[in-house]
Amino acid sequence: MPMYKPRVRHNDLLSEELEGQHVIYDAANQTVHGLNSTLSWVWSRCDGSRTVDDLITGMQGETGLDDTRSLVTSGLKQLAEANLLEPESVDLNALRTEASIVSRRAAVAAGVSIAVPVMSSMLAPTPAAAKSTAEKPKDGKK
Repeated sequence: MPMYKPRVRHNDLLSEELEGQHVIYDAANQTVHGLNSTLSWVWSRCDGSRTVDDLITGMQGETGLDDTRSLVTSGLKQLAEANLLEPESVDLNALRTEASIVSRRAAVAAGVSIAVPVMSSMLAPTPAAAKSTAEKPKDGKK
């Protein structure tokens, strides 16, 4: 994989860390993303100063796992597909062809020390929709 240095997109993003996980609001796409602790680890290190190999080596050092390539590339792929990384800082095609499917060995090890990177996303309500309330019944009963 070329020497890409993944970098998070900062325009129109609000990020909050909550107990080792991140919640990210993407104002441009009106989407909220929840990142588990493993994906948050990847996200927080995508500052444009580390290569993909640096991220892999860093995760190996912190977790003691040998098979972190699939965890990191899977996480980067999810972040890139959600448009949370600067497009020029990562090659999504290379991530797709990389062995980014988390191996069975990594998944088994994940049960002990680290979880498979997971992102959950949903559309955020517009301000008008968030402000609206349910209509009251005409007979006055709740």
